Amino acid sequence: MRPVYISEFPWEETAISFFGDPHIGHDPAMTELLAEDLRDAKSRGDHIVLWGDVADWIMPSDRKRFTSGKHNRQVDGIINQEVARIADFLEPFVDQIVIMKLGNHETAVIKNHHVDPMQMLASELNRRRSPELPPIFYGGYTCWWLVRLVSISSTGKRTRSKSVKMWLHHGGGGSAPVTRGAIDRARIYDAITADVSIIGHKHQSMHITTKHERLDDYGNVRREDRDFILLAGYSGWDHSAPDLQSGYMLNWSSETFYGLESTGYKRLVLKPIVGGGNSKNIDRIQRIVEAKSE
Repeated sequence: MRPVYISEFPWEETAISFFGDPHIGHDPAMTELLAEDLRDAKSRGDHIVLWGDVADWIMPSDRKRFTSGKHNRQVDGIINQEVARIADFLEPFVDQIVIMKLGNHETAVIKNHHVDPMQMLASELNRRRSPELPPIFYGGYTCWWLVRLVSISSTGKRTRSKSVKMWLHHGGGGSAPVTRGAIDRARIYDAITADVSIIGHKHQSMHITTKHERLDDYGNVRREDRDFILLAGYSGWDHSAPDLQSGYMLNWSSETFYGLESTGYKRLVLKPIVGGGNSKNIDRIQRIVEAKSE
Protein backbone atom coordinates (compact mmCIF):
# COMPACT_ATOMS: atom_id res chain seq x y z
CA MET A 1 0.00 0.00 0.00
CA ARG A 2 1.10 3.56 -0.62
CA PRO A 3 2.07 5.48 2.52
CA VAL A 4 -0.42 8.06 3.79
CA TYR A 5 0.85 11.25 5.42
CA ILE A 6 -1.31 13.78 7.24
CA SER A 7 -0.45 17.43 7.87
CA GLU A 8 -2.58 19.87 9.86
CA PHE A 9 -2.27 23.61 9.29
CA PRO A 10 -4.27 26.55 10.75
CA TRP A 11 -7.63 27.60 9.25
CA GLU A 12 -6.09 30.31 7.10
CA GLU A 13 -4.76 30.75 3.59
CA THR A 14 -1.95 28.23 3.16
CA ALA A 15 0.40 27.75 0.23
CA ILE A 16 2.50 24.78 -0.83
CA SER A 17 5.29 25.03 -3.39
CA PHE A 18 6.02 21.84 -5.35
CA PHE A 19 9.49 21.59 -6.86
CA GLY A 20 9.78 18.88 -9.51
CA ASP A 21 13.02 17.09 -10.44
CA PRO A 22 15.57 19.50 -8.90
CA HIS A 23 18.74 17.82 -10.31
CA ILE A 24 20.86 19.90 -7.94
CA GLY A 25 24.30 20.48 -9.44
CA HIS A 26 23.45 19.24 -12.94
CA ASP A 27 23.57 22.71 -14.45
CA PRO A 28 24.98 25.69 -12.49
CA ALA A 29 22.49 28.19 -13.91
CA MET A 30 19.52 25.92 -13.20
CA THR A 31 20.75 25.17 -9.68
CA GLU A 32 21.01 28.89 -8.97
CA LEU A 33 17.51 29.39 -10.36
CA LEU A 34 16.30 26.62 -8.04
CA ALA A 35 17.96 28.33 -5.07
CA GLU A 36 16.31 31.62 -6.04
CA ASP A 37 12.90 29.96 -6.33
CA LEU A 38 13.36 28.21 -2.98
CA ARG A 39 14.24 31.54 -1.40
CA ASP A 40 11.09 33.08 -2.88
CA ALA A 41 8.95 30.25 -1.52
CA LYS A 42 10.54 30.61 1.91
CA SER A 43 10.06 34.39 1.94
CA ARG A 44 6.30 33.87 1.39
CA GLY A 45 6.10 31.29 4.16
CA ASP A 46 5.17 28.44 1.79
CA HIS A 47 5.48 24.80 2.71
CA ILE A 48 7.82 23.00 0.31
CA VAL A 49 7.58 19.57 -1.34
CA LEU A 50 10.67 18.31 -3.19
CA TRP A 51 10.21 15.78 -5.96
CA GLY A 52 12.60 12.96 -6.76
CA ASP A 53 15.71 13.23 -8.92
CA VAL A 54 17.01 15.68 -6.36
CA ALA A 55 20.42 15.02 -7.97
CA ASP A 56 21.78 13.00 -10.90
CA TRP A 57 23.46 10.44 -8.58
CA ILE A 58 25.58 9.14 -11.46
CA MET A 59 28.53 7.08 -10.21
CA PRO A 60 31.36 5.09 -11.86
CA SER A 61 29.97 1.66 -11.06
CA ASP A 62 26.59 2.54 -12.53
CA ARG A 63 27.38 1.07 -15.97
CA LYS A 64 24.07 2.12 -17.44
CA ARG A 65 24.75 5.80 -16.85
CA PHE A 66 28.49 6.21 -16.36
CA THR A 67 30.41 8.46 -18.75
CA SER A 68 34.17 8.44 -18.24
CA GLY A 69 35.93 11.65 -17.31
CA LYS A 70 33.00 13.26 -15.48
CA HIS A 71 33.29 11.67 -12.05
CA ASN A 72 35.75 11.62 -9.19
CA ARG A 73 36.92 8.02 -8.80
CA GLN A 74 39.31 8.92 -5.97
CA VAL A 75 36.57 9.84 -3.50
CA ASP A 76 35.44 7.16 -1.09
CA GLY A 77 31.73 7.05 -0.31
CA ILE A 78 30.47 9.10 -3.27
CA ILE A 79 26.87 8.76 -2.08
CA ASN A 80 27.79 10.12 1.35
CA GLN A 81 29.59 13.03 -0.29
CA GLU A 82 26.57 13.85 -2.47
CA VAL A 83 24.19 13.63 0.50
CA ALA A 84 26.35 16.10 2.44
CA ARG A 85 26.61 18.46 -0.55
CA ILE A 86 22.86 18.50 -1.21
CA ALA A 87 22.05 18.80 2.51
CA ASP A 88 24.24 21.91 2.67
CA PHE A 89 22.38 23.35 -0.33
CA LEU A 90 18.94 22.64 1.17
CA GLU A 91 19.74 23.54 4.79
CA PRO A 92 18.47 27.17 4.52
CA PHE A 93 15.04 25.76 3.60
CA VAL A 94 14.97 22.73 5.88
CA ASP A 95 12.22 24.08 8.15
CA GLN A 96 9.91 24.68 5.16
CA ILE A 97 10.29 21.19 3.60
CA VAL A 98 7.38 18.86 4.38
CA ILE A 99 7.88 15.92 1.98
CA MET A 100 10.82 14.56 -0.03
CA LYS A 101 10.12 11.94 -2.70
CA LEU A 102 12.03 9.35 -4.66
CA GLY A 103 12.71 9.64 -8.38
CA ASN A 104 14.07 7.29 -11.01
CA HIS A 105 17.62 8.56 -10.43
CA GLU A 106 17.38 7.57 -6.76
CA THR A 107 15.83 4.19 -7.57
CA ALA A 108 18.75 3.55 -9.96
CA VAL A 109 21.09 4.01 -6.99
CA ILE A 110 18.97 1.63 -4.92
CA LYS A 111 19.07 -1.02 -7.66
CA ASN A 112 22.78 -0.68 -8.42
CA HIS A 113 24.19 0.17 -4.99
CA HIS A 114 21.62 -1.19 -2.52
CA VAL A 115 21.30 2.07 -0.58
CA ASP A 116 18.59 4.73 -0.67
CA PRO A 117 20.19 8.20 -1.03
CA MET A 118 16.88 10.04 -0.58
CA GLN A 119 16.25 8.33 2.73
CA MET A 120 19.78 9.25 3.82
CA LEU A 121 19.23 12.85 2.72
CA ALA A 122 15.88 13.17 4.50
CA SER A 123 17.45 11.74 7.66
CA GLU A 124 20.33 14.22 7.49
CA LEU A 125 17.98 17.17 6.92
CA ASN A 126 15.80 16.06 9.83
CA ARG A 127 18.93 16.18 11.99
CA ARG A 128 19.41 19.82 10.95
CA ARG A 129 15.72 20.71 11.25
CA SER A 130 14.26 22.71 14.16
CA PRO A 131 13.45 20.13 16.87
CA GLU A 132 9.98 21.54 17.57
CA LEU A 133 8.85 20.77 14.00
CA PRO A 134 7.56 17.38 12.83
CA PRO A 135 10.10 15.42 10.74
CA ILE A 136 10.23 15.65 6.97
CA PHE A 137 8.10 12.89 5.45
CA TYR A 138 9.86 10.37 3.23
CA GLY A 139 7.38 10.11 0.38
CA GLY A 140 8.84 7.22 -1.58
CA TYR A 141 8.03 6.98 -5.29
CA THR A 142 4.31 7.54 -4.67
CA CYS A 143 2.24 8.47 -1.63
CA TRP A 144 -0.98 10.02 -0.40
CA TRP A 145 -0.89 13.35 1.41
CA LEU A 146 -3.90 14.61 3.32
CA VAL A 147 -3.63 18.32 4.14
CA ARG A 148 -6.12 19.44 6.76
CA LEU A 149 -6.95 23.05 7.63
CA VAL A 150 -8.18 23.27 11.20
CA SER A 151 -9.74 26.05 13.28
CA ILE A 152 -9.16 25.80 17.03
CA SER A 153 -11.13 27.91 19.55
CA SER A 154 -9.57 29.66 22.53
CA THR A 155 -10.71 26.74 24.70
CA GLY A 156 -8.84 24.28 22.50
CA LYS A 157 -11.94 22.90 20.79
CA ARG A 158 -11.84 22.11 17.08
CA THR A 159 -14.49 24.28 15.43
CA ARG A 160 -13.78 23.73 11.73
CA SER A 161 -11.84 21.18 9.74
CA LYS A 162 -11.64 20.55 5.99
CA SER A 163 -9.06 18.60 4.05
CA VAL A 164 -7.53 18.28 0.59
CA LYS A 165 -6.50 14.80 -0.55
CA MET A 166 -3.43 14.72 -2.78
CA TRP A 167 -1.91 11.80 -4.69
CA LEU A 168 1.79 12.32 -5.38
CA HIS A 169 3.80 10.22 -7.87
CA HIS A 170 7.20 10.85 -9.39
CA GLY A 171 5.94 10.02 -12.88
CA GLY A 172 7.31 7.75 -15.58
CA GLY A 173 7.68 7.17 -19.29
CA GLY A 174 9.04 9.60 -21.86
CA SER A 175 8.76 13.36 -22.00
CA ALA A 176 5.31 13.31 -23.67
CA PRO A 177 6.16 15.67 -26.57
CA VAL A 178 2.74 15.25 -28.19
CA THR A 179 0.31 14.35 -25.41
CA ARG A 180 1.87 16.62 -22.76
CA GLY A 181 0.81 14.23 -20.04
CA ALA A 182 -2.77 13.71 -21.22
CA ILE A 183 -2.39 9.91 -21.34
CA ASP A 184 -0.91 9.88 -17.84
CA ARG A 185 -3.84 11.93 -16.57
CA ALA A 186 -6.34 9.50 -18.14
CA ARG A 187 -4.60 6.48 -16.62
CA ILE A 188 -4.43 8.12 -13.20
CA TYR A 189 -8.08 9.19 -13.28
CA ASP A 190 -9.08 5.61 -14.13
CA ALA A 191 -7.53 4.31 -10.93
CA ILE A 192 -7.14 7.18 -8.46
CA THR A 193 -9.75 9.46 -6.90
CA ALA A 194 -8.01 12.48 -5.42
CA ASP A 195 -8.65 16.21 -5.18
CA VAL A 196 -5.17 16.85 -6.59
CA SER A 197 -2.96 14.44 -8.56
CA ILE A 198 0.64 15.53 -9.11
CA ILE A 199 3.42 13.94 -11.18
CA GLY A 200 6.81 15.08 -12.40
CA HIS A 201 9.60 13.31 -14.32
CA LYS A 202 8.78 14.75 -17.76
CA HIS A 203 10.25 18.21 -17.12
CA GLN A 204 7.11 19.79 -18.56
CA SER A 205 4.65 22.20 -16.97
CA MET A 206 0.88 21.66 -16.99
CA HIS A 207 -2.21 22.22 -14.89
CA ILE A 208 -5.68 20.97 -15.85
CA THR A 209 -8.82 21.36 -13.74
CA THR A 210 -11.83 19.16 -14.50
CA LYS A 211 -15.22 19.29 -12.81
CA HIS A 212 -16.72 16.04 -11.49
CA GLU A 213 -20.27 15.42 -10.33
CA ARG A 214 -21.37 13.08 -7.54
CA LEU A 215 -24.39 12.41 -5.35
CA ASP A 216 -23.82 12.64 -1.60
CA ASP A 217 -25.43 10.47 1.09
CA TYR A 218 -28.30 12.94 1.49
CA GLY A 219 -29.33 13.08 -2.16
CA ASN A 220 -27.57 16.35 -2.92
CA VAL A 221 -25.74 16.76 -6.22
CA ARG A 222 -22.18 17.95 -5.65
CA ARG A 223 -19.88 19.33 -8.33
CA GLU A 224 -16.25 19.28 -7.36
CA ASP A 225 -13.00 20.22 -9.07
CA ARG A 226 -10.14 17.79 -9.56
CA ASP A 227 -6.69 19.15 -10.38
CA PHE A 228 -4.00 17.41 -12.41
CA ILE A 229 -0.55 18.98 -12.12
CA LEU A 230 2.56 18.13 -14.13
CA LEU A 231 5.70 19.61 -12.61
CA ALA A 232 8.62 21.11 -14.52
CA GLY A 233 12.23 20.50 -13.48
CA TYR A 234 15.62 22.15 -13.13
CA SER A 235 17.91 20.18 -15.43
CA GLY A 236 18.55 22.84 -18.06
CA TRP A 237 17.16 24.09 -21.32
CA ASP A 238 18.22 23.08 -24.81
CA HIS A 239 21.60 24.14 -26.21
CA SER A 240 20.96 26.02 -29.43
CA ALA A 241 24.46 26.30 -30.93
CA PRO A 242 28.08 25.24 -30.34
CA ASP A 243 30.62 27.57 -28.80
CA LEU A 244 34.38 27.74 -29.35
CA GLN A 245 35.30 26.24 -25.98
CA SER A 246 33.03 23.23 -25.55
CA GLY A 247 31.65 22.66 -29.02
CA TYR A 248 28.22 21.18 -29.63
CA MET A 249 26.47 19.65 -26.62
CA LEU A 250 24.61 16.47 -27.58
CA ASN A 251 20.91 17.00 -27.09
CA TRP A 252 18.63 14.16 -28.15
CA SER A 253 15.38 16.04 -27.63
CA SER A 254 16.23 19.01 -29.82
CA GLU A 255 17.66 16.75 -32.52
CA THR A 256 14.36 14.82 -32.72
CA PHE A 257 12.01 17.84 -32.80
CA TYR A 258 11.08 17.56 -29.13
CA GLY A 259 10.04 20.73 -27.33
CA LEU A 260 12.03 22.71 -24.84
CA GLU A 261 12.04 21.59 -21.23
CA SER A 262 10.10 23.67 -18.73
CA THR A 263 11.69 25.03 -15.57
CA GLY A 264 10.16 26.39 -12.41
CA TYR A 265 7.66 25.13 -9.89
CA LYS A 266 3.95 25.01 -9.07
CA ARG A 267 2.37 26.81 -6.12
CA LEU A 268 -0.88 25.45 -4.68
CA VAL A 269 -2.81 27.97 -2.57
CA LEU A 270 -5.44 26.58 -0.20
CA LYS A 271 -8.01 29.19 0.78
CA PRO A 272 -10.61 28.21 3.42
CA ILE A 273 -14.16 29.40 2.69
CA VAL A 274 -16.72 29.55 5.51
CA GLY A 275 -20.16 28.37 4.39
CA GLY A 276 -23.60 29.50 5.51
CA GLY A 277 -26.79 27.80 6.64
CA ASN A 278 -27.70 26.52 3.19
CA SER A 279 -26.77 22.85 2.79
CA LYS A 280 -25.25 23.67 -0.59
CA ASN A 281 -23.07 26.37 0.93
CA ILE A 282 -20.86 24.32 3.25
CA ASP A 283 -17.35 25.04 4.47
CA ARG A 284 -14.83 24.28 1.75
CA ILE A 285 -11.27 24.88 0.64
CA GLN A 286 -10.73 26.80 -2.58
CA ARG A 287 -7.66 25.66 -4.52
CA ILE A 288 -5.63 28.04 -6.68
CA VAL A 289 -2.71 26.74 -8.76
CA GLU A 290 -0.01 29.20 -9.79
CA ALA A 291 2.79 28.42 -12.24
CA LYS A 292 6.19 29.83 -11.39
CA SER A 293 7.96 28.92 -14.62
CA GLU A 294 10.58 30.16 -17.03
